[in-house]
Amino acid sequence: MWQLSTIVFIILNISQCFVMNSPKIYKIVGPEILLYGSKEAVTLDCQFHTNETTDLTIKWYFNDTSHLVYRWKPPNKPQAFGIFKKQFDLSHVASNNPSSQYRALHIKNPTPFMSGKYICAVTNRFSEDRMTHSMTIYETEKKSNLILDRLKNNTIVNIIYKIEGVYPYPKLELFAANRLLNSTSKITKMDDSLYKGVASALIKTNTLDTTVEIIGRMEIPEANYVHIQREIFYRDPNPYKQNFEIHNGMNNFTIF
Repeated sequence: MWQLSTIVFIILNISQCFVMNSPKIYKIVGPEILLYGSKEAVTLDCQFHTNETTDLTIKWYFNDTSHLVYRWKPPNKPQAFGIFKKQFDLSHVASNNPSSQYRALHIKNPTPFMSGKYICAVTNRFSEDRMTHSMTIYETEKKSNLILDRLKNNTIVNIIYKIEGVYPYPKLELFAANRLLNSTSKITKMDDSLYKGVASALIKTNTLDTTVEIIGRMEIPEANYVHIQREIFYRDPNPYKQNFEIHNGMNNFTIF
């Protein structure tokens, strides 16, 4: 009959063996925020260490572990899966070590719709280690417009701020003289899955200064990106148009 001390010794040695030979991911190196079109390719490098390479497998998942996008089990060649598989460069080498040379996910022509969480999983015959890296590929506005529309004989101004072609989901705000306005906004997806939006606010003109700066602000929180558009609003517009000609040497200006 084994003594208790012998059993404890065996358990401790088994545990130590698991710890020493289990894979350990130190970090994932790669961009967290990327402007669409700024790079032809990006690399997510899953840097790990293991003393045991038996049944070693490196897997990459997109957003959750039900969406496998990449798998490499040495000495076999890497494999790509899913809707992004044509954008993965399976020949990219991240290390000279035969046990980790294809550990990285090399993405060609990354698009905004590849934004999300990338999960690296390294397994061997002892255990598995995982780490997640979030990457946002953002698209800036293709169009923006700030409209100041006078209503009801100039007693009300309708402020309208429009944007098109952004990704991911934006936030729209309106300001008058640096004061946040109570506005309504609507964000919808376009046919190409980018976003468009409009924010509007109705303001009584007699609550505004004679001259006031109106601001439309669009923020993409996930990308730390802000777009600002400004217009000057004159509370009391000139009721008639005046033309002035200024002649100064070769210069000829018309001011309305």
